[in-house]
Amino acid sequence: MSLEDAGFKVDTFNDPANTLKNFKPNFYDLIILDIVMPDMDGIKLYYKLKNVELDLNVCFLTASEKGRDDLSEVEDCKNLILYKPISILDLLNEVNKRIYR
Repeated sequence: MSLEDAGFKVDTFNDPANTLKNFKPNFYDLIILDIVMPDMDGIKLYYKLKNVELDLNVCFLTASEKGRDDLSEVEDCKNLILYKPISILDLLNEVNKRIYR
């Protein structure tokens, strides 16, 4: 809601299968993926989305230190991780930085 309040148009999905089903290629300026999710982790979802759209602007969000280790296997996504809890102001700054780089 805070991203919408800041003027961003947001699609939110709570289920990786639903994300894949509703994904709009070449539509999103930024995709934020949680690493730990039921049924499919964010890294596997990333690779599935990458099969649909090669040029994704992605950052990963996690509350787990495990995420840093898991993300190291993703060659083009190093240093694209945000840790929860994250303040709304910090999240907005990170989103703006990643979209308008």
